[in-house]
Amino acid sequence: MTTQYRTWPLPAVVPLAVLGPLDTPLSKGDGQSRMVSPLKNHDGWLAKLYQSPLGAGDAGRLDALIALPGAAREADRELLRTATSWPVARITGGAAETVGCVIPAAPAGYRFGIRTSAGRATEKYLDIDWLARPGEALSARAIPAPSDAERLRVCRSVVAVAACLERHGIVYSDWSYSNTFWDPLAHTAFVIDVDGCGPARVSNVFQPNWEDPLTARTVPADGATDRYRVALLVARCLTGEREVLRVLHAIAPAAARAGVPDAGEMLLDMLLAQERRLRPTLDSLLAALEGRSAIRMPVQRMKLPALPARPGGDPRATAGAATATAGPAAGPAAGAGAGTAAGPRLPPRPPAGARPGQSGSGMSQERKNLVITMSVVVAILLVILVVGLASSS
Repeated sequence: MTTQYRTWPLPAVVPLAVLGPLDTPLSKGDGQSRMVSPLKNHDGWLAKLYQSPLGAGDAGRLDALIALPGAAREADRELLRTATSWPVARITGGAAETVGCVIPAAPAGYRFGIRTSAGRATEKYLDIDWLARPGEALSARAIPAPSDAERLRVCRSVVAVAACLERHGIVYSDWSYSNTFWDPLAHTAFVIDVDGCGPARVSNVFQPNWEDPLTARTVPADGATDRYRVALLVARCLTGEREVLRVLHAIAPAAARAGVPDAGEMLLDMLLAQERRLRPTLDSLLAALEGRSAIRMPVQRMKLPALPARPGGDPRATAGAATATAGPAAGPAAGAGAGTAAGPRLPPRPPAGARPGQSGSGMSQERKNLVITMSVVVAILLVILVVGLASSS
């Protein structure tokens, strides 16, 4: 979808009273906002009012975000203002504190008529969550089932925004199903809640099944965290799968069907890299999704666990298992244990320089087993010798 962005007519810092009356809220108490309401006097613009006023540091961060498109190259400025809810003004209250921001409304194409689980017709903004489901699940809700090529177009749209943010040193952190809308006819994406972005390192927003396995919850999110979460979002949308282990097994065949096999390998590098700093850049991922050549550095991946059978013997249970080349996925920070809904937990990372199968002590498992076997044999021989000496005496 190509949309000419609107120009905000008021200053970049504006008192709430100057904005005029607010229309019926579109949402209330959602995340960091207490409500999001259309501005009656400014068609196409929304007032996002926060749960509590921002401190001086966050107010300055918001001002920097508002100013960013004006200093960006034209292509980036167009992208940020048409494919995201980029803030255009900081809203102040009676005491000049920051109480919210002005953002553009998502284009009408992102609202779509669907059928609810109860069979009723309704119209709503479609979260990109829907794409992490097979086509038949979408058809059952009167949503056009996308082809592999159409899924790819949506993924390119998401990554174009993510790569733009990375180029400008902006970390989003909260990449998940609910923060991106999807147009099922134009096959584009619209990213929302970008007013929470920040430079370099921001709060590591916790969302179940979206955790970066190489970043502890208590550590701020950075560019490497964004690379992991964007890759996971793209992989889920491209494959129509949700559970991380199944996603990992399905990435390569899905990318091949869409005609971008190199993108499948790059997604696996981003999701399974043993070193978070070696995850490919989002610009590289975008190039691969667009079928362009991209520099792909060698990345050591973690081993991919076997795929369990689906309940009821679903034939998709082993799809792609032979082509996936490595490693586990989401879940809390490293630690052995059973897999979760987010995917298998990571085993402890081997020490630097260790060979496959080698433990932290420097001895391979095979060697350990041999030592144990020899010890048992020696013990048995000693027992036989002692018994023989006792009998002879």
